[in-house]
Amino acid sequence: MTDIVLPWARTGARHAARAPWRQEDETTRYLCAAAHLDQEFADQAIRETLVEPLRAAPPMPGVNVGAVLREAVAARTRRRIRDAILLVCLLGVLYTGGYLFMLWLLYAIAWSYLSPRHAAGQRSTLLREWSGVVKLQVVRRIRRWALILFLVLAVLVAANQFAPREVTGSRRAPDPTDIGLLPWVFVLIALLVVLVDEFLLAALLSRSFRPGPGFQAAPTEGAWRGERLVRNLGFPRLRRALGRFEEIEQDTDVLVYRDYHPFVGSGVPFQPWSIALPLDPAGPSKPAEFTLTELYDHISTELAKLGGSASLTPERRLGGLTPRHQVVVAAETLLDHLHDERAGWVLPDVDRPPVRTLPAEIVAELRERPLEWMRYYRCFQVETWDRNLVVSTYLHLAADDKMLYLEWTPCVLRPVAEHYRVADRRPATPWAPIRHAFGSLLSLPVTAPRRIQALFRTLRPIPQPHGMLVPDKYGAAASLRELTADEDVANYFQRKDLERYLQLLEARAFRAIGEFLTARGISVVEFQARANQVINNHIDNTGGRLNFVGGNMDSSVQAGSVSGGISQDGK
Repeated sequence: MTDIVLPWARTGARHAARAPWRQEDETTRYLCAAAHLDQEFADQAIRETLVEPLRAAPPMPGVNVGAVLREAVAARTRRRIRDAILLVCLLGVLYTGGYLFMLWLLYAIAWSYLSPRHAAGQRSTLLREWSGVVKLQVVRRIRRWALILFLVLAVLVAANQFAPREVTGSRRAPDPTDIGLLPWVFVLIALLVVLVDEFLLAALLSRSFRPGPGFQAAPTEGAWRGERLVRNLGFPRLRRALGRFEEIEQDTDVLVYRDYHPFVGSGVPFQPWSIALPLDPAGPSKPAEFTLTELYDHISTELAKLGGSASLTPERRLGGLTPRHQVVVAAETLLDHLHDERAGWVLPDVDRPPVRTLPAEIVAELRERPLEWMRYYRCFQVETWDRNLVVSTYLHLAADDKMLYLEWTPCVLRPVAEHYRVADRRPATPWAPIRHAFGSLLSLPVTAPRRIQALFRTLRPIPQPHGMLVPDKYGAAASLRELTADEDVANYFQRKDLERYLQLLEARAFRAIGEFLTARGISVVEFQARANQVINNHIDNTGGRLNFVGGNMDSSVQAGSVSGGISQDGK
């Protein structure tokens, strides 16, 4: 039997000998913990990646994709084993002790109904467990009637308990309230199962996923006995599928997406804008010709100069600004253009996932001559706050000898949600898992529908009829990091840093474009006027602060045209 060391025990020499801790492991650590804390996240992660072997892999800054998926598979396997045993125990109680099961169900309903909310806005236990099975309105009606039924049955049970017993001869009539030993054996087994599960979760959060040198993305040696077994559950069966993500390239330059938002993996768009302006000569002479590659490279060079000051950018975060080529194509239009040989650049084989990188000559071709259904962007990305907050800006240029078109799309990848960081502040005490175990045991009858659904839910790939290609099997819609993103930044300084980086990148880009056009004899009067208009639209009139929609960074921005040839769009 595997020896499990309790999470509050001393770590010992084994812990000290582990690999050195790195800041870039922080986001991976949070997502590994999220897989064990949130069943829906684990299932979504598997469904979005492992289930679809043809799906493109979006960029995931700061995330060890293979490690997170390994934990998602292990967490799903652990939950299914636990739920299978608990459901067998519940059926055993129902079969051998119907009266005990009825009392258990009544107490579970009362517990679920009367249990306090754990956080602001969080539903009670009963609603939380049943909301995935039936609609919320139906659950509320069930809750009201369940309370009434509980009161009625409680009165009947009490009356039956104290009613005089009928006697036949020398033997007493059968009493339905007499409960044998066997039902209690099933209850005891269920209690042991939930206790073991809670202690395993406590060990994972308190030992495996704690900040510091103890965290290992792939456990080669355990911080506690049994860690490798628990974190590798289900791995042999999916070893081949997981291998595709073990060495995923974070600087991939091909992104095949589905749905509306093209910049998957970068978070939500925030105040995008576009400008179309004439290239009028600044003097009597004809302006010098230029290529889009020259303008892209000039902007990249100027933005790279922002990282030299520790005062302008805290800890010189903009010194880590990474320009990246990004070719973006929608999965639906990619399949619609399979007859075009250029579609073969991205999808050379429909039985394999899209390529991750393209040769430099193809990227240069798309940069100078973009297609309607395949575009080139230059991405500028800065990772800050231990890679937990990521700001990405996508720049697209188009020009001829008369006009220049600029498209600027900032995206914000918000921090990991607060409830996934419980490992950082979870108290190292045995009472928390014991308390949670008894709560799970008491509410087991009302959680049975959810457990049955999870146990028999199979994560299957999207069906693809013979002779047809389904775009959703190829395009990505969300990265693992986006699935765990919070609704807003974590604190005031993160918000101000976000505003700082966006304003610095935008202002420096405007200056670089103006200098580039001036050096080639092109008038920048109209460009400066429209640049000022964009900047003014992003400044709040009361405090000089970037205007967040609805009090937080929403995935949609207010759409509308701005006079002077500037448009701010988003969906």
